[in-house]
Amino acid sequence: MKRATIAVAFVAAAMIAGRAMAQTAHPDYSGTWIMQADKSSSDPAPLPTSATWTITNHGDTITVDRTTILATGTLQSHVVVATDGKSYDNAVPLSPEITVNTTNIASYDAQGLVVKTSGSLQGSDFVQTDHWTLGADGKSLTSTRVVTVGEQTVQSATMYFTRKP
Repeated sequence: MKRATIAVAFVAAAMIAGRAMAQTAHPDYSGTWIMQADKSSSDPAPLPTSATWTITNHGDTITVDRTTILATGTLQSHVVVATDGKSYDNAVPLSPEITVNTTNIASYDAQGLVVKTSGSLQGSDFVQTDHWTLGADGKSLTSTRVVTVGEQTVQSATMYFTRKP
């Protein structure tokens, strides 16, 4: 009888742990995402004419290959972030002539992925915080961005994407 009670307790504990793990599973952002310019906004910097993000999840690592079309030209970038607290260094183009070295750290909150990017541009240190929220249907992605220099917000943007079929 004692063994049966222990076995039942073990199975119950395993089921509870399994449910807890399932509830804390992180969204899979993998796919090709197309920005919906008509739904997106940015202040004060203008939005790109178009943007495509190809996102790949690899366990605790996420890669983002971005193609961004601006009035000044097309930018290509490859960014790697880790969601396990490790920082990654990336070189990100801001224009065809300017590339900025950044450090990225990602984590999850209740809404989704949070990517903190820090760097320095023309002698000013900045922090860019992006919050990614995946739509319930898995076909939409919202990226809310705030860029600060010191304590001052210098840009905010909300970009809406749809998953390419």
